Amino acid sequence: MIDALAAGQGAARPEHVVVGLDGFFVTSSDVDVQPRQERLRGRTLHLPLPALAMLDADETKAVLAHELAHFAGEDTAYTTRFLPIYAGIERNLTALSAIGRDLMARWTQAPAVILGTHVMTVFDS
Repeated sequence: MIDALAAGQGAARPEHVVVGLDGFFVTSSDVDVQPRQERLRGRTLHLPLPALAMLDADETKAVLAHELAHFAGEDTAYTTRFLPIYAGIERNLTALSAIGRDLMARWTQAPAVILGTHVMTVFDS
């Protein structure tokens, strides 16, 4: 079914199909599979088992076609280049918010938090 949907989208078929708990997504970034401690390289389609249990066949095909279209649109090339930057900004903002709760710490961190939040907002849009 996945091969047929990929062909219908003009998309490269995924090299790996992974089942997990989080949402539907595709990536061309390396994926670490746990608990097997295996690294997958290439195009990966992630399927959330809980959601699959709730969708009928037509809904599943529609969602899979949507995800596979990301391969056709080369969206995963974008995420390969920019996701590490995005994740780094997010980690830094989280670390800044955990450093201190007193007034002086918040005051000295405010410019970095404001700039980081602005960058994330622009990046998202």
